Amino acid sequence: MANHLKLHIKKRITILFLIVVFLMFILLGRLIWVQVIHSGFYEEEALEQRLRELKVEPKRGLILDRTGKKLAVSGTAETVVANPSEVENPKETARLLSDLLAMTEEEVYKRITMNRASVYIKRKIDDEIAVKIKELNLKGIDFTEESKRYYPKGELASHILGFAGIDSQGLNGVELTLDHWLRG
Repeated sequence: MANHLKLHIKKRITILFLIVVFLMFILLGRLIWVQVIHSGFYEEEALEQRLRELKVEPKRGLILDRTGKKLAVSGTAETVVANPSEVENPKETARLLSDLLAMTEEEVYKRITMNRASVYIKRKIDDEIAVKIKELNLKGIDFTEESKRYYPKGELASHILGFAGIDSQGLNGVELTLDHWLRG
């Protein structure tokens, strides 16, 4: 009986050993498959996930008068951006933002419920409004900085200077004529 028990235990150990060896061969085969045969593919996949190209817009150049005084300069302004999938209560968010952004609730709601990864709600808002919105701490509402054109002398020579549009492209006057150089 003791011999029979020893033989039975020995069989179980042998079977367990064979199963472990078999699993080790499967693991080794998979390791060779991933690390040797398809290493190039996985290396490219890792690089694509890690690296991403971002276009960085340069600040628009200055326009100076003949004595070096600034007539047109670029500063920064906050832009309100929504990540629609992260907005928890779109109706309430639209209600809160509409007054601050001088937009209708419907306009804001339409933008924050779009089927996109991110969407502009309003571009280049005043700093005071940005602070008020940040204080609301709304989920899915973020900010990004964009370049904004300022004219320190107000309307002085505005008919000659022209103006730059929302995307910092010259639309009239010197801003348009010298757009290629002012864009950077």
